[in-house]
Amino acid sequence: MQGNDIFGVATSAPYDPSLNINNPYFSQPGKNWSTGNVIAPTSLIFAGSGDSLAQTYRAPAVAMFSLGVQREITPAMIWVVQYVGNIQWHQNIVNNALNSLPTNIGLVNIANGAQPGPCSVASATCVDARQVSGDGNGKYGSDAATAFNNLGSQNAYRSYPGYAGISQDENVATGTYNGLQSALRIQNRWGLSGELDYTYSHQIDIQSQDRNNVDNPWYIKYDKGSGSYDRRQMFNANYVYNLPIFNKGQGLVQSIAGGWQIAGTLTKVTGIPQQVNLNSSVDPVGLGGGYTNHPNMTPGGKLHYPKTVSQWFDTSRIDNNITPVWAGGTNLGFGNWHKDALILPGRFNLTTSLYKTFQIYERASFQIKFESFNTLNHTEFNSVNTTSGALNGTQDPRNLQLAGKFTF
Repeated sequence: MQGNDIFGVATSAPYDPSLNINNPYFSQPGKNWSTGNVIAPTSLIFAGSGDSLAQTYRAPAVAMFSLGVQREITPAMIWVVQYVGNIQWHQNIVNNALNSLPTNIGLVNIANGAQPGPCSVASATCVDARQVSGDGNGKYGSDAATAFNNLGSQNAYRSYPGYAGISQDENVATGTYNGLQSALRIQNRWGLSGELDYTYSHQIDIQSQDRNNVDNPWYIKYDKGSGSYDRRQMFNANYVYNLPIFNKGQGLVQSIAGGWQIAGTLTKVTGIPQQVNLNSSVDPVGLGGGYTNHPNMTPGGKLHYPKTVSQWFDTSRIDNNITPVWAGGTNLGFGNWHKDALILPGRFNLTTSLYKTFQIYERASFQIKFESFNTLNHTEFNSVNTTSGALNGTQDPRNLQLAGKFTF
């Protein structure tokens, strides 16, 4: 166990001790001068939230294993091939559905004074989301849900009345990592030392960090897929090379121009997954929150990547018009776009340094070093706008550095 499992659990009273009312009149505290809305103390329930631990709370566990073969190709040159993997179980998640609306009454958005149960279009006391239009075109709207929340009526239908959302830490998730690695190493051969590494791997989990909320608390495998540390292919290289120029002989020329070394690293890796969330004014699940929905993916095979700055991926594959479950939608109103469908741009970075050590006397030396980071000034994008598909922001521009070090 770790501390946050325990310290993150806070007890709270059923009712929120901190009451906030915006823009009130001094003469009539329950009236909002901006909107004209009037509230009375008896018409609202200011419910507080809470945290909890599952009654069955097993210790997290992980098993790691590897098997490799090394072969000396020539003196000072080694080739390595190995498999590396791990299995994780009893991993931590946070479930926010403990105090959602029960599914038998959460299929509709209940408005002022409504009773739980299915709504009909002709009903005057039970407002179905289909009756409330957000845009005047008869599409699904959220006015009914808004009225429901503002009146505090929703709280009365929750599993634990008097509370708002209740989160629960549960150790029920799993994960795996499998990687095939190959490396070629050379040590002080022809004045060169270095290594080439290539890894093909896949990380699969439900949540990649502890105490993360699951998107669908009723079916945690909704989040199963490539994790946030999954970089499918990775290539790394590093080297140190003693430049052979002016290494022989003596004198001022050899002392200044000889003995230089060049070193560097190269990294090229594929991108990590980025989750795409539902972008809609309507909650097609309708169970009072505590979940995160994804859109549907339109038919058409694999996701297409134009790979331009203005459109990294084909946004036409995103369908935010999910049929609500009360209107016949499937999968409890959750979309089928899985969390790892979209892959971000990868990384390419080259660093280079040129340096030389001047021996002043037996116990004193001075080293001068010229360095460049992101030597080729390759653009590194931060993220993708999941609405437009455009690439957002950059990081790690080229930096040049001159340094000196005196050792004595």
